[in-house]
Amino acid sequence: MLFSFVLISFLFSAPKKNSTVEWNEIQPGLAFAEVPMTQKSSHGDSKVRLLKIDPSVFEFELACASQTGLKTKPIDVWGKEKGWIAAINAGMFHGYPVLADYAGITNSGYMKNWKHVNNPAFSSDKAFMVFQPKHKQLPDFQIIDKTCQQVNSLLPKYNVVIQGIRMLDCKGKPIWKKDNKKWSICVLATDTAGMVYMIHCRSPYTVASFLDQITLILPTLNRAIYLEGGPESSLWIQTKTYQNAWMGSYETGFVENDENHRLWDLANVVGIRPVKK
Repeated sequence: MLFSFVLISFLFSAPKKNSTVEWNEIQPGLAFAEVPMTQKSSHGDSKVRLLKIDPSVFEFELACASQTGLKTKPIDVWGKEKGWIAAINAGMFHGYPVLADYAGITNSGYMKNWKHVNNPAFSSDKAFMVFQPKHKQLPDFQIIDKTCQQVNSLLPKYNVVIQGIRMLDCKGKPIWKKDNKKWSICVLATDTAGMVYMIHCRSPYTVASFLDQITLILPTLNRAIYLEGGPESSLWIQTKTYQNAWMGSYETGFVENDENHRLWDLANVVGIRPVKK
């Protein structure tokens, strides 16, 4: 009797696997989906926004305030100035730079944008987002995992390198330590087919819960890098057929409500544009 009760309780409390994601093709190589999370959040609509990108059709670019007048800007301003069609946070930034001139606009780990170095110091974080390869034989975009790939030999082969926190292990399994803190979140991920995903969830979840759910929604994910949480987490899309922007709000110990409705200024952002033919 006790076994039956425990089994029934588990079945009702366990997250349910989502049905197949219904993608809306914005243009060739670019698709968008808005999907209910498998568990209800304490705030908001409990939905995650997904932008799926074919890196053979779209190229990635990094923009840094340290490279453009030291001024932070909302993501839509960055995107329009750069002529991008979509953009997301490049990662967390802080006010303790190795380079004093970049106070408050330095990536939390190593960051290089071609010849410009935003942060020359490597942190203990194990993930690296890399793009703009120096050789055509290399993947156009990768998230490199320091624990199972040769970082020292791979990083010099790319013109853009952004260090951040890995969220999945080398087998694509969530590895974030469980705690009770929750927030809005944005993530950049790849799958086994080589597609890249800009992911934004305004409704707050613990990161461990978010990962458990997103790997059910997108079961072929193999790499993911944490970008930002709380009100600064941003996603922006502007094409001829579709325009929208999302900002975060809730963050434990900071903004504990769902009342933020403006895009916050960001120091470093990643955007996409069609590959030149």
